[in-house]
Amino acid sequence: MLTRALGAPWLYPAREDLRARLGQLGLPASPPPSKPGEALLVSVSSTAATESVRTGLWRLRRSGDSDSAVRPFGKELAACLQTAERLAARTLPYLAGLHPLARGHWTADYLWSEGPGRDSQLDGASYGASSLIAVASLIMGVPAPADLAASASLLTNGMGGPVRLGPVGQLEHKIRVLAGSALGIRRLVVTEEQGADAKNLVERQAWDAEVLALSTVDGLFDVVWSDWEPVLQEQWRDVEQATRLARKLFFFVLEGNARQPRPVLSWRGVRHAAERVSEWLPPEAQGARAEAWFASRVAARHCGEPDVEIPWPDDSVQAALPRPVRVRYLAHVVQSALDGNSTHLPDIVEKALAIKTPIVECHEVDLEFLGALSRALSGLRRYQESVRLLGDVVDGWIGLNQAARSSYALSELIRVMGILEEADGLQSARLASRIASFEEAPETSDESRAYVRFALGRAFATVGDAARAIQELEAPVLDPARIPGNLYAARTRWLARALDLLGETQRADALRRELRVQWGDDSDVARLIALDRARRERLDLRPPLDRLRALSLQGMAPLFDDSLTDEAQAERILREYPY
Repeated sequence: MLTRALGAPWLYPAREDLRARLGQLGLPASPPPSKPGEALLVSVSSTAATESVRTGLWRLRRSGDSDSAVRPFGKELAACLQTAERLAARTLPYLAGLHPLARGHWTADYLWSEGPGRDSQLDGASYGASSLIAVASLIMGVPAPADLAASASLLTNGMGGPVRLGPVGQLEHKIRVLAGSALGIRRLVVTEEQGADAKNLVERQAWDAEVLALSTVDGLFDVVWSDWEPVLQEQWRDVEQATRLARKLFFFVLEGNARQPRPVLSWRGVRHAAERVSEWLPPEAQGARAEAWFASRVAARHCGEPDVEIPWPDDSVQAALPRPVRVRYLAHVVQSALDGNSTHLPDIVEKALAIKTPIVECHEVDLEFLGALSRALSGLRRYQESVRLLGDVVDGWIGLNQAARSSYALSELIRVMGILEEADGLQSARLASRIASFEEAPETSDESRAYVRFALGRAFATVGDAARAIQELEAPVLDPARIPGNLYAARTRWLARALDLLGETQRADALRRELRVQWGDDSDVARLIALDRARRERLDLRPPLDRLRALSLQGMAPLFDDSLTDEAQAERILREYPY
């Protein structure tokens, strides 16, 4: 048992005198290294009959696909790990891919226990912070700090705000076993509300450990990042490694979420990683620098930044790219011109139309390209052309037996049908068949279903069918804790508009107040809400219109037309703004 315990870095003593004594006994005189994806778990179990308590220490790790020692977790711990995987994809400050999550399974190895009884199945929400550390470590490919333990749950609200750390039970027992047996731990993360209690418990145990009382996941990452950043910088400053990372980032953004084991909900980390690599590569590494620059621009577009245009490449650049890579590259060029409110968008759309592949000959990359082109046509308000092409793209994905990948095109098709007031089309058997093919595909995620349901809700609100709009917008497709922040805001705003149509203004205004509190009075969400309210109450529309125009939001600039009256301008924005 002692040998097993000393094989874990968290249990190996940090004190030099104890290490020397271990050496004298013929045991390892230095701690074993931890591996990426590992973290320490602390368990507490009790029996009502004897009122005895059993505590345990475990190594959380990612096992190989062929590992027979996979330990089944309880529902709460399994949910913690799933939440941690989603949060890491959203909150890591640097991100170069999620492929490590595609291999193996999470398991835990027994290290040490105290107290009578047997170890039952590991379960509970208190492993949330530890799970997040392990997931982040695995994704980054850097071991978590071996002197750090965490005992806090994860509290998500589904609205895109900071994810908070929550309290745990049995904190006294957990600190007791850590102080007595986890001799390598010198820092303990707890939630802010349990900070004072934890410090008192640490002092009572005479444990030489620092209590880090944190309130959010961002604070937790600040702690581990101070250990990780120097390691990553040293790795990425090596030209060979930086070149490989630039190529990895290039294909990561080129393919997007299509080949990721989990969707990337925030591209901030990808943008930061690409920008750093681009800075550190020497001038002579032109190809790698160009790939890193491209990755940073695509990620910045996903982050909602306005100045993201990627120029149409000249013929020599296109000729050097294999066709699948070239077509995906051009799809991003088209999308960046749209999202960046580029004045070159009309010319880029014409170039794209000139090279588009007939739908019957389309492969996956061609459908991705046509999807971007159809959205660009929508951005130019060429809705009739857009709706025809979008229908072809959706049918193309279904024809390739990849209906799950039609979500972007299907959502945009439904939105444009609403703008064109195709009320009959929204209730047609053809659209219902397309939606059914999408929703029944086994690969379709709940997040994608939620976006399509939102598109239906806003389309019905746009054509004036408030009751059907509310039905779709309130459909329980996704656990509220998992709703991306931008979707939550858009869905709530359109739900308020549908309620306005029914005359339920009090409920509508309550939803808008909730959004203003969550996002702030100066946010784009609050400015859209102000325009909604001004139009409903027949107030002066010029101030909210001017405030929206000043933001240079993606997809907003083409909707402004100085020849329109304020009333017509407000109507256009509220109906046609894509987000």
